[in-house]
Amino acid sequence: MKKLILGAALAVAASMPALAQVAVQIEPEVREYIIREGRSSVVIDHDVVVGTVLPEEVELYAVEDVPAERPYHYAVVNDHRVIVEPETRRVIEVID
Repeated sequence: MKKLILGAALAVAASMPALAQVAVQIEPEVREYIIREGRSSVVIDHDVVVGTVLPEEVELYAVEDVPAERPYHYAVVNDHRVIVEPETRRVIEVID
């Protein structure tokens, strides 16, 4: 029984990096909009990479008036502009 549970746990753990690496197609207009917008950076106490879930105190801004396949939000965290899934607050791309 222990071997079965350990095997299942290892299979799930092995698949997690693959999930984090799923590429998301971001329209160039979305990136350009985010770069153009001047927002102040918020500092948090850990690195911001793809997959990071931003804390509630980080304000998310909508990408407005830009044709896109789906709605995006962004934030400026630790001097990096990041594109965020608004439902989960998960970073899907670090722009700069």
